[in-house]
Amino acid sequence: MQVYSGTIYKEDLKPIVGYLTIKNGVIKEIGEGRPPKKPIQTGTILPSFINAHTHLGDSAVDVDPEKYSLQELVGPGGIKERRLDELSEKQLISGIRRSLHKGFKEGVTHNIDFREGGVKGINAMKKAALDTPANPIIYGRPIQPNESELKRVINAGDGVGLSSVCDYKPESQKLFKKHLYGVNTGLHAGESIENQKKSMDLYGESEVVRSLKYNPTHLVHLTNPLPGDIEALARQKTPAVVCPRSNRITRSGKPPVRKLHDMDVDVALGTDNAMLCSPSILDEAIYTYKNHDLTPEMVLEMACINGGKIFGVDNRIVVGNRANIMVVEEVNMGIKTLLDGCASIATVVSGLDVIKNV
Repeated sequence: MQVYSGTIYKEDLKPIVGYLTIKNGVIKEIGEGRPPKKPIQTGTILPSFINAHTHLGDSAVDVDPEKYSLQELVGPGGIKERRLDELSEKQLISGIRRSLHKGFKEGVTHNIDFREGGVKGINAMKKAALDTPANPIIYGRPIQPNESELKRVINAGDGVGLSSVCDYKPESQKLFKKHLYGVNTGLHAGESIENQKKSMDLYGESEVVRSLKYNPTHLVHLTNPLPGDIEALARQKTPAVVCPRSNRITRSGKPPVRKLHDMDVDVALGTDNAMLCSPSILDEAIYTYKNHDLTPEMVLEMACINGGKIFGVDNRIVVGNRANIMVVEEVNMGIKTLLDGCASIATVVSGLDVIKNV
């Protein structure tokens, strides 16, 4: 049995001073006061980070985003797609593995990865994750939007992660709606004003509203919502994942995080493309806190808890839950200290996996 003690942000992220015990990777006891035996480590104990949106396949891609528009950079046939096609399987797997290790050392125990490249891309992520303590949730993407390819992707991954509905022809959209019912599905939506206008011109509905018809587990970005988009998201109780650092780099806008929160939409944080941003949710949380009207508690919930709701993982520090925790050496650290960039993560635990940052 392992024992950790100090300030613990348990359950509702309200701190207590006490201890927690872990047995076989599961939290067995949380108590106040003195621990039952000498702790392995003392510090401030928080739920681990969940990176709710990544594209780790492009970890090995080197690109200058200043040279390209959003569409040129990550759109169909864009520079990212071409560079990915140029990578060998070894380069792809090695890049993903590096990002998974780096993220875990900085507290990320789970990643929801939009994995391009069909079944081959999904298998590359699985191979990369074998050598890491990280837990990827793989949302695959068919190379060709046909029925057989889509079914293979559905069977091989944990879900399907699509780019904008504006990237697909009407027959492909019909195919997706037919086969993705009941399948974990995530979509990019509201990222560019161009796609929003295109959607309104062709269909009389915003890209966000059309995306909600897929009954997705979540929508990503929402940097350019049209009137009524956030309200529609709230009515359908669909979580949103925002990636503020990436949005700044691609010049795609600023996500309306506070309005989403005030409309009772569950908002999670992602780091998006690894070729643009480090896979560190701590970096993302610090940036988000500094640039949005949010309390430290709101940001911590976005970084640690809300991403788990997308794929059914309760990441709170609660008895009976898997031990996904991180330990900061400072014993009485407030959340604001972490988000001010004034603390470092000493230990990360995910079940039976432990990494100490020496």
